[in-house]
Amino acid sequence: MYLKGIENYDPTFKKKYNYEYKALIRKVYNSADSLLYGGNNLTSEEPDKKITIKYNRNSLKFVFAAPIFDSPKPNNFSYFLEGFDKEWTDWSESSKKEYTNLPAGNYIFHLKAISIYGFESAESQIIITILPPWYQTWLAFVIY
Repeated sequence: MYLKGIENYDPTFKKKYNYEYKALIRKVYNSADSLLYGGNNLTSEEPDKKITIKYNRNSLKFVFAAPIFDSPKPNNFSYFLEGFDKEWTDWSESSKKEYTNLPAGNYIFHLKAISIYGFESAESQIIITILPPWYQTWLAFVIY
């Protein structure tokens, strides 16, 4: 039976539960609560995001999401800060992560989500460089 109006039920429609989706890094803040990145990285054509910050702003807060709308249950996430963390975290409903007092260096934040049906998302990542403090720059070593 075909209904017109508010609802349309098609018994031949088969839901695809294992569709491809991508975990989204929505925002990145530094220790001064300045927004460093506010994108959505929805398309695979978008290049890796790169952020460079000064050493005195070396605390970061990541806010993330996943485009899964099949259930009111929260999405689950796992993340890994390459260059700091040793391994991926366990799955968690938390959609944010803070890192404080990171040493100078290069980092890559990896993120993935899992749907309520148990299918993992494509991984998202963002590249972060924390510059060394002024007293560890090449100019300071020349002056010393």
